[in-house]
Amino acid sequence: MLTTGRSYSFDAVSEDGSIVVAILCNRAKTRTGRENTGGVRKALAELAYLKLTISSVAERVMVFTNPEFSELIRRRASRVGMGSVRIIVCALPPDMDSLLCEILDEASCEQRAAE
Repeated sequence: MLTTGRSYSFDAVSEDGSIVVAILCNRAKTRTGRENTGGVRKALAELAYLKLTISSVAERVMVFTNPEFSELIRRRASRVGMGSVRIIVCALPPDMDSLLCEILDEASCEQRAAE
C-alpha cells in the first residue's frame, strides 16, 4: 500500500509484503540513438511509487536488465534522491537481450507509424 492510501501494482512483491520490486527492461538509447525519455519517465515514476510505499515495507528494489539504463536512471534520480531504494542490475543473456532489442525496435516503429 502507498502512503497516499492508493494502491499500485508492482512487478514483484514478496509473499509477506516486505519486499516490493520494480523491474525495468528499458535501454538507455532509442533505436535512433536518442536518450530514451519515455523509459526515463517510467523509471522515475516507478521510483516515486517505491518511495511512497508504507514504512512497513522492509525493502524497495529496482531491477534493471540494462546496465546503461541503470546508470542513466541513477544520474537522473540523483536530482530527486533514491531514498532507501536499492538498485540491482541483472543483465539478460545475449540471446534474450537481442530478442528484447528487436521487440523494442519493432514497438518503436509501430509507435512512429501511429503518429
